[in-house]
Amino acid sequence: MGDAHVDLRKCDRDRLNRFVKLVAKDPYGMWIAVGDFIDGTTPSHFFFEPATIAPDILEDMGQYVMACLMQCEKIFAPLKDRPGIVLQGNHDIRKGIQWTGFAAELARRLGAQYGGDECLVRVRADTTSETRGASVWTVHAHHGSGGGMYKGGKVNRFLHTSVHRAQADIYCRGHVHDSDCLVLESANVSRKGPAKLVMRKRAWLTAPAFVEQVSEGVHDYASRKCYPLNDTGIIFLELTNAGAKTPSDIRRIEAPF
Repeated sequence: MGDAHVDLRKCDRDRLNRFVKLVAKDPYGMWIAVGDFIDGTTPSHFFFEPATIAPDILEDMGQYVMACLMQCEKIFAPLKDRPGIVLQGNHDIRKGIQWTGFAAELARRLGAQYGGDECLVRVRADTTSETRGASVWTVHAHHGSGGGMYKGGKVNRFLHTSVHRAQADIYCRGHVHDSDCLVLESANVSRKGPAKLVMRKRAWLTAPAFVEQVSEGVHDYASRKCYPLNDTGIIFLELTNAGAKTPSDIRRIEAPF
């Protein structure tokens, strides 16, 4: 799941709640929230929007952040104690908030793994099949950075950081408010035994955001820049253990980095 910005009037709470419930219903699913749970805009920031600032925010930022934390805990409650990872985004740690433990505390309350700014984890899915044991996938998750006005620039930035940052089966990003998914294969040759072609599938997943792109009477940075409208579809990745007689049940998320 990508950017929610729950404190903005443009946050699409209904859509976010529907997606959380969809994930919660999957008995074999896991979830990754890549940050920007709040917007947290203050006058000291480049993206300061006077229309979004309430007086009590400026008077007591701590109270404001705690109120946002309680809102997020309520929204994500259906995922509590389910296999999940929480990362922090650039808005969650902006200087005006002065409270960089937001995402870590949310992860603790939800019983999820906290990934910080980025994480490279191993996901183990056990199965009761007699013909095949556990499946293991590696995941590199990061909130994301940069981007671009159009889809091409966003995808290129994603692929660039993935190729040069870490080797994984699945890459997850957010930040650009534009959901997308690529599943690509790369060719290699076997390192042991007879030389043969080995194909490896890797997935690049840009998580959906939950911010309305156009709202009546509300203007923001995207309005001034005349950004194009982004994809608002719901995207998720389904992994199949081909040798299992029953669906794989994710039991453990190991986070060495």
